[in-house]
Amino acid sequence: MKTIVLLSLSLLTGFSGLAQGFLNFANGAAGVNAAIRDTDGTLLSGAGFQAILYFAPGTNALEASLTSVNNTQTSFATGASAGFFFGGTKSIAGTAGGDVVSAQVRAWRLSDGATWDIASIAGKAGKGNIISIKLAAAGSGVPNLVGITPFNLAQIPEPSTIALALLGGSLLLFRRRK
Repeated sequence: MKTIVLLSLSLLTGFSGLAQGFLNFANGAAGVNAAIRDTDGTLLSGAGFQAILYFAPGTNALEASLTSVNNTQTSFATGASAGFFFGGTKSIAGTAGGDVVSAQVRAWRLSDGATWDIASIAGKAGKGNIISIKLAAAGSGVPNLVGITPFNLAQIPEPSTIALALLGGSLLLFRRRK
């Protein structure tokens, strides 16, 4: 009896691993034409630039609730396809086919950091708009990132700069009250 119960639990665990939602991680596909550019307007090209997918369950998620999808980091194409990445079909852990998620593409220059988070602190990184997308089940038509828009890498101020500006402003207000 114990053997049957253990075997059943093992099978259920194995099948639950297969019950993930899938999407096509590319910014150039049917219904999607969202080239990404550097700060000077040139198209991102080659392995020196990376893109990654961030997501959160449900629709209209706030940017702060988005987390990176581990298996999605990919390089940009070169030549006539510069500005585009073609990461292929990706599974989103903790989701199932039919789930709707909020998704955002983020890109950066590898020389500014090994991850988007590091590059955004170091200076130049970019992020696109947040879209809602219905994930597919394994073996069914995988949805494209329809709705994402082109964006440029931008100079993102370091947190210390923002903190200093807020501190200076509050000191001015405090001084004015005396």
